[in-house]
Amino acid sequence: MKTFKQLLSVLGLWLFSVVVSRSAEQPNILFVFADDQCFETIGAFGHTEIQTPNLDKLVAQGTTFTHAYNMGSWSGAVCVASRCMLNTGRFIWHANSIYPTTEKERQEGRFWSEYM
Repeated sequence: MKTFKQLLSVLGLWLFSVVVSRSAEQPNILFVFADDQCFETIGAFGHTEIQTPNLDKLVAQGTTFTHAYNMGSWSGAVCVASRCMLNTGRFIWHANSIYPTTEKERQEGRFWSEYM
């Protein structure tokens, strides 16, 4: 009976350590940001003319968002405006209004890129 209790205790501690270690794991998030590139230009999504073996491997192993849309500016994707909107989470019409408070908001961790 004593051996059974010891075995049960060891098993319980092991299960607890597994649960705690799993909950402490951080997810690996890779955000690929390329100016003026749509998802259809990656081989894993059916493009046959361009070879993208490394991106294809990442697609096969992870989760992808193929229909995310970022306006960028008033005339399509523009790098500075796109990055500003992605970092702040604001539309182009509101992104400019944060300029005076950008450093304060960054220090407060309000930009997703700083948070991660």
